[in-house]
Amino acid sequence: MKLEGFNKLKFGGKLAQSGSGKVGKTSSGPTHPANGHKMGLFFWSVLLLIGLGLAGTLVFGKKGLYHLYKLSQERDRLLQTNQTVKAENNRLWKTIERLQHDQEMIEDMIRSELHYIKPDERIYHLNPELRALPQVTPPTPRPQPIAKSTKPKSGKTTKPKP
Repeated sequence: MKLEGFNKLKFGGKLAQSGSGKVGKTSSGPTHPANGHKMGLFFWSVLLLIGLGLAGTLVFGKKGLYHLYKLSQERDRLLQTNQTVKAENNRLWKTIERLQHDQEMIEDMIRSELHYIKPDERIYHLNPELRALPQVTPPTPRPQPIAKSTKPKSGKTTKPKP
């Protein structure tokens, strides 16, 4: 018993063979003959928007690449600050160690911070303005007086006598 209506039945995108052994056309998806191109364009547009959204989230999201870059910069800054603080800490430990065991350093600190002097010492304070060498400026030439002409008030000009 052959069923004629089942020769165009789809199984997995391919047409099933009919009882006569003929193979029908394969279909690539649901398209309507009138708007098949529009559905493909809509599908790719939606796929593009989803892809752009995912890319934007990957780059600018809360745990995205930009955030990772900022965290990397902050980490570098903190490591640099940490190195600076460690160096300062080591310097202070050395100072403490010297203050506990070095009498000469203790005396120097007392003299510089508390302004103490030994009985045979004298301290001379110089005016900071006088420490600079005086600048020598060349003398400015004095203007020469202008020779007065001897004009009598009467309007007659007389020559000066040699």
